[in-house]
Amino acid sequence: MDIQADMKILNRDDIMATGTVTIDGLITINEVIVRNIMRNDGTKDCVVFLPRRKTGENEWKDVFEVSKEVKKEIDAAVGSSIKEALHIGYEEPKVEASVTVYLKNDLLGYATLNYENEITIRNIRIYKADNQYGIRLVYPSYKGEKDEKWHNLVSVDGFLFDDVICQKVSEAYEKKVKTMPTNRRAAI
Repeated sequence: MDIQADMKILNRDDIMATGTVTIDGLITINEVIVRNIMRNDGTKDCVVFLPRRKTGENEWKDVFEVSKEVKKEIDAAVGSSIKEALHIGYEEPKVEASVTVYLKNDLLGYATLNYENEITIRNIRIYKADNQYGIRLVYPSYKGEKDEKWHNLVSVDGFLFDDVICQKVSEAYEKKVKTMPTNRRAAI
């Protein structure tokens, strides 16, 4: 059997990844979840779960039943997809950031990113945040006229790549702040 997985990494304590598994290009299983679990002996592990649905009061039933051999193949495909999504074995992408400081409420400024010297993304808002970098990035978006919802024009897939971007923007921001006059730095 040819089993392919397309997993997206989530940055949550209970769920590591979610995605799809395709078998022989004919059957696609959606809502495949990789959960972080704690074993009885105190060790952490990741387990692949195929979709389940509630059939009665507190009764859950598997939507798919697969043999042990196929489950092993699914687990291997999911593992490979996760490694690819985490960029294990890949070079870190070349990202450069420049920052314009603009202090207004929690808005610290705007960033411009250059990816691999080929793509430039402008108008990324930088906000204060309580995380390892002290910032949160909001990519360019617009508000829909009919649905009144915000829609991203740009998004970043994979939390490791997002982490690289946050690090680069944070470094550029700190460098920019250090070059500002002392009276402006005090406002930050």
